[in-house]
Amino acid sequence: MAVAPDDLTDESDVGVDAAGAPVAAARAPSEGWWVVLRRVSGLVLAVAVPVHLALTRVLADPADASVPVVRDRWSQPGWRVLECLLLAAVAVHVVAAVQVSLSRSRWSVTARTAVLTLVAAIATASVLFTSAVVVTAPW
Repeated sequence: MAVAPDDLTDESDVGVDAAGAPVAAARAPSEGWWVVLRRVSGLVLAVAVPVHLALTRVLADPADASVPVVRDRWSQPGWRVLECLLLAAVAVHVVAAVQVSLSRSRWSVTARTAVLTLVAAIATASVLFTSAVVVTAPW
């Protein structure tokens, strides 16, 4: 089935059939949701990272970053939510990107599963630990 190049969303998904017409490359069945997760988390990061950097590096002097400054910031629930959202979005984005990359690799299923499990475990542990620190900080 030939597909017009304008109908394709990603140039890496373009293949060529025997007649030289562009066609969409086959994707693994489970890859679709991972691509959606990667894009949604990327959009969240496209908003959260600039907001975080603007508030902590542009509007505030980085030289003034100290325990009292962080204590004042984290005394507000909005800051804690923004920090946890940023951490979760990064973890989802990393795991989804690794899964999509692995699904397109020639590695064995066992190797892909092992790598994805390791990355997901590290990302989950990182988010849980850092979110626990952000949420339960005694300030």
